[in-house]
Amino acid sequence: MCCLAVAFSACGFPTYTFGAATGGNGGGAGTAGLAGMSMAGYVGTTAGAAGTTGGAAGAGAAAGVPDSGGAGSGGTAGGAGLGGWAGTAASCNAQAGSPAEPLGPPHCSNGNKDQDETGTDCGGSSCHPCFHDEGCKVNADCISGACSATSCVQLIELDTSAVIATRSTFTIQFEARIDYLETTLLPLKDISLRYYFARGDTIEPIVPYATQALLNGASVDAETHWELSRVIADPSALVDTYMEITFPNSKKMLLQNDELVLTQSIQSAVVSGHAFDQLTHYSFQSDQSLQPNEHVTAYRKGVLMWGTPPVYTLPAQCFYAAVSFAGSAFATGSGMSFVAGSDSRVHFSGTTSQFATSPYPSPASELVPMLESAVNLDTAHATFILPNDKYWVYPYVVSEDGDNQADLSIQGQPVSTFLAGDLSGGPAWARLGPFPVTVSTGALDFSSPDGPLRLAGVEIYQAAQ
Repeated sequence: MCCLAVAFSACGFPTYTFGAATGGNGGGAGTAGLAGMSMAGYVGTTAGAAGTTGGAAGAGAAAGVPDSGGAGSGGTAGGAGLGGWAGTAASCNAQAGSPAEPLGPPHCSNGNKDQDETGTDCGGSSCHPCFHDEGCKVNADCISGACSATSCVQLIELDTSAVIATRSTFTIQFEARIDYLETTLLPLKDISLRYYFARGDTIEPIVPYATQALLNGASVDAETHWELSRVIADPSALVDTYMEITFPNSKKMLLQNDELVLTQSIQSAVVSGHAFDQLTHYSFQSDQSLQPNEHVTAYRKGVLMWGTPPVYTLPAQCFYAAVSFAGSAFATGSGMSFVAGSDSRVHFSGTTSQFATSPYPSPASELVPMLESAVNLDTAHATFILPNDKYWVYPYVVSEDGDNQADLSIQGQPVSTFLAGDLSGGPAWARLGPFPVTVSTGALDFSSPDGPLRLAGVEIYQAAQ
C-alpha cells in the first residue's frame, strides 16, 4: 500500500486492540467477529493464528495478516477474532497540507515589482519564476529556464473566453487556447491544464461535460482526459475544486506556433436555487473573446509554465483502505487495493443495483466494474469496520433512476446532497470528498435517511497525527 500526501513520507498505522469478549477462569467462548480483533500497523510480517482454543476470547494478532484471527489460550473453545491487518505499528506521519504552488514571501503577490524581483511578483531569489516575457537577469528567473536579452523566453500563452458568461448557471463553459511559442518540440502528453472554481450551493453530481479538444483544428478528444479534483480551500480563495485536463496517452508533438483549443463544460445537477455563482470562481473571466487568463494554470511534466494558482491544501493523509461495496476486489494502477463487498469487514443487508450502461463521465477502466454496481442506501446502512481514529473519506456515488434528491450521511451526519437521473443516456457518478470523519464506534457508517442513494465504493485515508 502507499502513502498519499502533499509531502510524500513513509507512514504506517498505530496499534489498536478491540476488547476481548467476556471470558473467565473457566474460559467463556469468544464472540465471533469483533472479539479478539486487533490492529498492529500496516505492513507486517507475523501472521496471527486463528483462535481455536478458548479461555478469554482470542487475543488479537500480534502483527497480523488481513482476516487472521486472534489466538486463544486455555479453557473451552473460543470463536476466532476478526483478523488483524498486516503491519508494523506506526502512525501516519504525513506532513500538513501546503499551498498548491509556493509563491514565496508576501512581496511576491503584492502586485508590485519590488525587492529583487525581475518582473512583477516574479523572478529574483525568493519569488516564483516569471512565465511571461518579463524582465530577467539569469535563466533561473524564468519558468522557461531561458533569459534572452534581459527578457524571459515565453513558452506559451494561455487565453480563455467565457462561452457562458452569466453569473448564475448550472453549466460552466469556457474555451481555452494554448499557443506554443518555443522552438523545441513539446510532447502533448507532458501538458496539463487546471481551471479552478467553487461548488458553492450546487448539488452533486458535478461532472465534466460536453468537452472538446482540437490540435490545429483536428480532434484529439480520444487522447484527452478530464477530471475534477476537490480540495480544501483557504477561506479567502475562490476555489474548492479544479478541472484538470491531461493527454496521458497522446503521441502527438507540439511545434512552434501550434494551437491547442479546448472547449470545456462542467455540469451540476439542475435544482432550482442551487446554481453556480461564477463571480465566486477563481478562474472565471467574463470576456467572451479570447484574452490572457493568469488564473488558469498550465504545467509541463508537473512544472508550472503559465499562471498563478490559488491557495489551497490537500489533506495530510495516508492511504488506509478502499471498498467496492457491491463488487469484487480489485487494484488500481497506482497500487491502491479495493476489498470486495463480501469482505468480512463490510456489513450491508439491503438491496444492490447493477447498471447495464457504464456511468458517465467515462471512468478509468479499472473503476468500471465497481461503478457498474452499488448498494442502495435508503433505510439500509452500509458499514466498514475500522479502528477508532480520524480519517479522510472519499465516497463514490452513482445516480438513481428518477428525480429524487437525497443526502449522503457519514456517521449519521449529512455531508453531500446528490440528485438522481441519467446524464448522456446513463447514470452519473462522482468521487466526493474529502470529508473529515472521526470513528469512535469501531465502524465507518454510510446512510441516506431522506431517500434512495447508490453507494458504489469508498477510499479511506488515515489523517496525519
